[in-house]
Amino acid sequence: MHNGSDSSLLASLRSQNYMGRVREGQSSQRQARMTGFEEREKGEEARFKLDEELRFKARNRGNKLFGLWIAEQLGRTGDAAEEYARNVVMADFELPGDDDILKKVKVDLVANKVEMSDHLLQKHLAECRQMALEQIKAQ
Repeated sequence: MHNGSDSSLLASLRSQNYMGRVREGQSSQRQARMTGFEEREKGEEARFKLDEELRFKARNRGNKLFGLWIAEQLGRTGDAAEEYARNVVMADFELPGDDDILKKVKVDLVANKVEMSDHLLQKHLAECRQMALEQIKAQ
């Protein structure tokens, strides 16, 4: 037999079940928003990582091109030019910035009695790096 207290209990349970589903729906929406945010964040991190890799490759390739150009100024060809270019690339890992690479080539140029201004070296290094970046983007 049903009495008034049973029906109020049933109504209360139904209300709680309904409210639970509403809360679950709100929680699902929050999770969807967080998942969307997390996906965007992961996408940004992946793009940043790719951009950093691109810059690293372009810098090293540009340094190699610069090294090959300096090797030519020093009269080196073939394997000797390639070896010199590798040494120029490695010189760039010694200190932050371009001072290490420029110091290395200036010492080599002076030792071989080749005169070249700092301005020309910096300009050519920048051009080599730009050329390398364009090459890598085209791949």
